[in-house]
Amino acid sequence: MESQPKDLGEIGEMADVPMLLVPMPGVPSELVDPAGYTVKISKTCKLVGLKDVLKGHLGQEIGVMLTDFVYDGNDLNSDLTLKENNVPLPGPAARRAGEKVKLIFDLQRNAIEAMHEQRYEIERKLKLEEQRQIERHKAEEKRRKEEEEAKLRFIEESKGLQTWVETNIGFSLAMHREMEAACPPAFMVGGRWDVQHHLELCNSQQMQAMSLLLERTGARGYKILAAYRNDNARLRRNYEAAKSRMQMGTKHIRRRPAATAVEIQKDRQSFACLGEYDLSINEFPLWHGTPTTSGACGICGSGFDINFVGTTTDSGWYGPGFYFSDSAEVSVGYAGLPHRVNSQFPTCHIMLLSRVVIGNIRVQDRIADDDQLTRDRVTAECFGPGGVFGPASSFHSLLGQGNEYVCMSSQQIYPEYVIIYTTMGGY
Repeated sequence: MESQPKDLGEIGEMADVPMLLVPMPGVPSELVDPAGYTVKISKTCKLVGLKDVLKGHLGQEIGVMLTDFVYDGNDLNSDLTLKENNVPLPGPAARRAGEKVKLIFDLQRNAIEAMHEQRYEIERKLKLEEQRQIERHKAEEKRRKEEEEAKLRFIEESKGLQTWVETNIGFSLAMHREMEAACPPAFMVGGRWDVQHHLELCNSQQMQAMSLLLERTGARGYKILAAYRNDNARLRRNYEAAKSRMQMGTKHIRRRPAATAVEIQKDRQSFACLGEYDLSINEFPLWHGTPTTSGACGICGSGFDINFVGTTTDSGWYGPGFYFSDSAEVSVGYAGLPHRVNSQFPTCHIMLLSRVVIGNIRVQDRIADDDQLTRDRVTAECFGPGGVFGPASSFHSLLGQGNEYVCMSSQQIYPEYVIIYTTMGGY
C-alpha cells in the first residue's frame, strides 16, 4: 500500500494555500518520509517559516541539513513568500479540486555523508563497547569463579587449620558432645571423654582486638590466623579464688603499669571484648609464646606446671617460674620454629594471652643456674606464709629486664586465649 504524505498542519492566519513538500530524489528514505509532507500556509507566510516547521518535524540532526526549497527547477528565496518567489498559487476551484503547490526540498549531501560516517562510528564504538562489556563480563565471571574456587580451597584448608588445632591443642564443647555421642563407652573414662578444657573460636571483634594488642606491644608484621577462648572450669575456679584472696589485700598492692594494660586503658572501646582487668591487684593480660602444641594443650588443660619449666628453654634467668611478657615481641621469640599445617598455612606459631595477677613485683637480676639456694629463697618469699599465694607475701612476681614477668604460682594465671599466628606473607 502506497504511503500517504504526513500532514504538518497550518501556518499563519487564513492558511488557505495547500502545499506538498516532497524530498529530492536520492534523499535517504530513513531520514525523511518518501511520500512527503502536506501543509497549509497563508499567502503572506515567508518560506523560512515553512522551512522551520519542516525542520522541527525532521529534528535537529536532520533539520540543519535542509537546503532552500525548489520549484520548477528554480531555488526559492526563504526570506520571501511564494508570490514574491513568482510561484503561481492555485485558485479556489483548483484548491477545491485538490491541487497543491509542490515544492522540492533537499538535504546537504556532504552533511548526510558526515552523519552516516558519524552514525557508523557511533555504531562501531557501541559494538566495540558491547564486545568489551562481553569480554569484561567473561573476565569478571572468570575472576569470580577463580575467587570462589580460591575461597573454597581456603575454607577447606582452613578446616585443615581447625582440624590441626582440634587434634593437637583442644576442641570445642560442641565437638566434645558429638564425640561422646558417637564413641562407644568402652573408649571413655566413666562414660565420658576425659577432657579438661574446650577451645571456642573467638569472634572477629576479639581477633581484631588481639591483633591490635599484638601490634601495639611490639610484634609488627604478624597476622593472627585463628584465636580461641580456653574454657577450663577447674583452672578458672583456682584463678578466681587466688584473685579473690589478693583483692582482700589491695591496700598492700603497689600499682604499676604494664604495656598491655596501658594500651587497653588508652583504647577501651577496641579492647572491651577481651573483658575487664582488676588493676588494683595488677591483673594484666600477658603474652606467653610456646613452641609446641603439646605444651599449649597441657597449659590449657592442666595449667602451668613447674615440672615443665626449662624443658623447652633455659631454667629461667630470673628464677624458677612461669615467664610472661607485656611485650609481644619478646614472647614471639619464645614461640620457636614454625609449624606446617598444610600448604595454605606453612608457618604457624602459637601464642597464649593469659590473665595474670602480678600483685607486688620485685625487680630481679639474673640468678645463676647453679645458685639453687637463691632460687629456693626467691620461691619461698614469693609464696609467703604457708606457701599459699596471697596478699601476705612481700612480693608475688619477679620482673626481669623491664618486660619479663616471672610467676611462681600456677593459680595466679589463667591461660585465657590461644592464638595461632604467622608472619605476613607466610600463608
